[in-house]
Amino acid sequence: MRPLAALPIRAFTFLLGLLLATAASAGEEAMLVDAINAYRAQPQNCGNQPTVALTPLTNDPRLVLPTENGEAWRAALGQSGYRIGDVRTIRLSGPANAQAAFAAMQGYCDVLLNPQFVDVGVSQAGPVWRVTFARPLHSAAVTGGPSPVSALLEQVNAARAQPRLCGGEPFASAPPLTWNQALAAAATSHSQSMALNGFFAHQGTDGSAPADRARSAGYTGTRVAESIAAGMGSAASAVQGWLASPEECSRLMSPLFTDLGGAQSAAAKAGGVYWTLLLGAP
Repeated sequence: MRPLAALPIRAFTFLLGLLLATAASAGEEAMLVDAINAYRAQPQNCGNQPTVALTPLTNDPRLVLPTENGEAWRAALGQSGYRIGDVRTIRLSGPANAQAAFAAMQGYCDVLLNPQFVDVGVSQAGPVWRVTFARPLHSAAVTGGPSPVSALLEQVNAARAQPRLCGGEPFASAPPLTWNQALAAAATSHSQSMALNGFFAHQGTDGSAPADRARSAGYTGTRVAESIAAGMGSAASAVQGWLASPEECSRLMSPLFTDLGGAQSAAAKAGGVYWTLLLGAP
């Protein structure tokens, strides 16, 4: 971890003292965010490498995560609805206030000054702090194309519109599926959990099955099936991979299913993309 230069951290600790004096009514968490943004707003030196001024981070309540040690923060982030492109979290133990917490972050300039991060969340429980920096997984809609999840619906319905063989078993064309938000919420939770925890399985880290997650998200249908994929860079490649598997192909082509929800999430470290597709029937 590259250390912050000594002079800038002293200067910005002093700046935080001014913030404490002028914004006494604000919470300690908000003041720490202000200090981080003030630090990012000026050119700095990190590991003997000069940096440019950066745009301020957005204080996102979805990134206010449990402070306790362990993996609880990952589970909370997975359930927050934040679509993760990249994430780093810093846990501090000991600082009594925002000024001391900022001073304690002097060993993390590579995180504080990372231009990829756009959002931040701070949580405090006494002398224990968790500061989470994140970048959302931007959809292709930002550049004018369809979002990954809408492309997933389009690709699945296009596949169902054509008769095909699934492992030698013939399937007639099937009616298009309808997007279901409850299934999408359950799919989002599972994709984010796989991305955060680095596993690839239908069973969740809490032991839940696909139908359990669908019910927890509010889905009231009687039948639920799940398809998952990893490493596919687009909805089209994910669907083609499923169609190449007789079992997955049969599931996608089944006329019993009427509802669909899906999601993708990128792993913070490895950069892989995890897809979850949930099919449901009334």
